[in-house]
Amino acid sequence: NRQNKQIENLRLVDALGNARNQKPRATNKTGVVGVCLHDTYRGEIYRATVVALDKKIKSRTFSVKKYGRLDAFKMAVSWRNTMIDELNSQNAGYTNRHTGIEKARGRG
Repeated sequence: NRQNKQIENLRLVDALGNARNQKPRATNKTGVVGVCLHDTYRGEIYRATVVALDKKIKSRTFSVKKYGRLDAFKMAVSWRNTMIDELNSQNAGYTNRHTGIEKARGRG
């Protein structure tokens, strides 16, 4: 229950931990947090991003022109999920709610 903010229902996390547990934004058009579609001078790309333990943003791009729209999207989601699994093995604190893992793994 979101409204039940009694101390025993709260968890102690820093601001980065809270950021990793936000719900997807209403403007998210891909349906997966951390994966977005960009239109560049070279054509459309899907960019997948994560924030590493050192707080640096890591990203990788996948060309729609090279792989096709669906495959580029799937590759971006797969890369992000792999990075999140790797970061979570180091106690990064990414949650399924923030990452959209359930939705992404259910696709295609």
